[in-house]
Amino acid sequence: MAHTVVLVEDDPRIRERLAALITANANLKLLAIAGNFVEGRTALKTQTPDVLLLDLGLPDGDGADLIPLALRANVRVIVMSVFNNGARLDAALKAGADGCLFKDSSPRAIGHAVAALFAESPIHGIPGDAPRGEMAAHRSRGRDV
Repeated sequence: MAHTVVLVEDDPRIRERLAALITANANLKLLAIAGNFVEGRTALKTQTPDVLLLDLGLPDGDGADLIPLALRANVRVIVMSVFNNGARLDAALKAGADGCLFKDSSPRAIGHAVAALFAESPIHGIPGDAPRGEMAAHRSRGRDV
């Protein structure tokens, strides 16, 4: 069974690339694509995905403010980042995000990260994948791993 995904990313080139990667993965189904905070909030209110792939730096709001909305609907959250901004990512994890992937992650890394969320196992490096494609952090609901 494919895990459903809502993607929130403001950069059109990155958004298109990530959407194509998600669509190409047989284990993932893209439910909605949002290009800003308002569209992301609407998508979360009208769709019930398994996973929210979320950019924090949106032009019309802080992506981290979507995390509580996702959590209320029991949606898992993976923050997408261009670089490792420790304070920003730590704040997202404290708000309830399950982890962080770099935006240049491979399809394999994205699929592995989503599968690991539902296996309730920590996400480690993926053999043969670039180090930037690894999950930078992972939380399991109610406990750090």
